[in-house]
Amino acid sequence: MLVGLLALGFLSIASAGVFLAWQGVEPPLPNLSVTPENTGMAGFSAAMIFVFLAFGGWSDAATLSAEVRDGRRGIFIAMIGALTVLMIIYLALNWAFVQGLGFAGLAASNAPAVELLNRAFGAPGVMLILLMVGIAAIATINSTLLVGARTTYAAARDVPQLRSFGDWDDRHGVPRKALLAEGAVALLLVMFGSFTQSGFNTMVEYLTPVYWLFLSLSSVALIILRRRFPEVARPVRVPLYPLLPLLFFGLCLYMLYSSVTVVGYGVFLGIGVLLVGAVVLAGLSRLKANPHPSPLPEGEGADRGVLRDTST
Repeated sequence: MLVGLLALGFLSIASAGVFLAWQGVEPPLPNLSVTPENTGMAGFSAAMIFVFLAFGGWSDAATLSAEVRDGRRGIFIAMIGALTVLMIIYLALNWAFVQGLGFAGLAASNAPAVELLNRAFGAPGVMLILLMVGIAAIATINSTLLVGARTTYAAARDVPQLRSFGDWDDRHGVPRKALLAEGAVALLLVMFGSFTQSGFNTMVEYLTPVYWLFLSLSSVALIILRRRFPEVARPVRVPLYPLLPLLFFGLCLYMLYSSVTVVGYGVFLGIGVLLVGAVVLAGLSRLKANPHPSPLPEGEGADRGVLRDTST
């Protein structure tokens, strides 16, 4: 339902561009005193961070692969279909922004969606975009908790001292303890962001370098796992192997470089969290492991959430 409401909100922005074009309304004259802060390659790199952030959820679907019906076909349809729909929405939104604000107006705007809907529908349009932002935030939190907890659940099963977070709640069909742990960490991050001038930008600075670092590692892991475990069944084929993973690895390295360049000192925030995690993990390795780890859930989803080489 949340996704449906969010899609309707996106359509309302696109409809604002259609409405202004139908009314023959010209984009406002650009403010010549406003000049872009970043141009050339630096501007392109900064733009790509937010462009790929809009598409970033595609990789989260893989964490639910063990719970998808008809796993191979279902994951393929979900990922390709989601990317296609996202691309169509993204192009439609940008067309509407250019149609309603013009290139110069779009470049100078700090809130293009608000300005576009205000020009098209007035105050009701502004209220609509505010409602849409709230729905988008709730939908993002919901989906992130769902997929992130599966990763926490699977990772905890590989660390004997954290096996309790690898318990599966058969009654509700979720990794309950992993969900609670992820929610607690999320609240801590929200509290941290509230003490900064711009909480959203702080979270982007925290997320982006770490995100692209782990994506680059995952592309290399695909090749390494293929070589180390050639006997493992691989239901999803990789086209143009190893060219495609290597191209993806190169893209990830470029985005990692771009994020470090744009974020600047903010990159140390994400690195600091990683270092804290490494220290905690090293300390846990000295503790006695749980001698009675919880069994994997029974049934078709017995391997649900367990990180494995499904695409290699």
